[in-house]
Amino acid sequence: MYRSCVMLLAVAASFACGQPAAAQVATPTPELAADLFETVAQVPVTVPLLKGGTRSGNMIVTHFRPKGPGPFPLVVMSHGRAGDAAGRAKPERQRFMGVTRYWIARGFAVVVPTRLGYGATGVEPDTEFSGKCEEKSYGSMAEGSSRQIRAAVTFAATLPFVDTQRIVLMGQSVGGLATTVATGKGIPGVVAAINFAGGSGGMPKVTPGKPCGPERLADIYRVAGRSAKAPMLWVYSENDQYWGAQIPRDWHKAYTGAGAKAEFVMLPPVGEDGHRAIDQPAVWTPHVDRFIASIGLKQN
Repeated sequence: MYRSCVMLLAVAASFACGQPAAAQVATPTPELAADLFETVAQVPVTVPLLKGGTRSGNMIVTHFRPKGPGPFPLVVMSHGRAGDAAGRAKPERQRFMGVTRYWIARGFAVVVPTRLGYGATGVEPDTEFSGKCEEKSYGSMAEGSSRQIRAAVTFAATLPFVDTQRIVLMGQSVGGLATTVATGKGIPGVVAAINFAGGSGGMPKVTPGKPCGPERLADIYRVAGRSAKAPMLWVYSENDQYWGAQIPRDWHKAYTGAGAKAEFVMLPPVGEDGHRAIDQPAVWTPHVDRFIASIGLKQN
């Protein structure tokens, strides 16, 4: 029954496939990957805006699973941010197929939210705008993005093939920041988290390696670290054009100095800009394999 639901392209009531938390939706491009049981749903969320007020809407949630009934441990993968509206509009929905296939091959289900302000959710208002460079305020961004991660976890807990006691959060760039903040929220079932090149405020074309207000972002990490219980893996690259090599170490020190547990990995230079090292699984697979094995989550 579930497999037949995977291929639905028209809007359908959520209970038609035994998924009470959200509705099946018309699928934004690209087509669904049938071999991964790919399904698209909508999850209602409300997030704060920098200048006050809120935005409510439906986050797009794409999910995948291995063959078999499960229950499978789950990874919630969070995307980064483009600074302009045209960049935020694409892709229509996030999938992270390299990351997804990595986890599926290891026996994990995967959920990839497309947050409000991106893709087919609509780019205006920009829910993660944090102000001009000299006036950066990262609080509403961190709260809104982490709130959507929690909503994705809550939705995933309704899926019959998900092991709700073995959940890993993972994110890249702003998604890595959101993942770290969400880890500090104590979301039920989250046992570990992975931060890939997490941060915000980067201006690689203007001031490579020198983001806006890094000390303000350190404060965000510090607050998250005070309450975080789940272990983390932080993965950065020496030639990250957004943050450089030293600032991520400062952020990690702020996070762990507040009491959190996080292993730090600095990759050697990856391509022209190591900020996108996540797109090259070969460079990080050994580190992530070792991490998930160390916390007793290795499946296959």
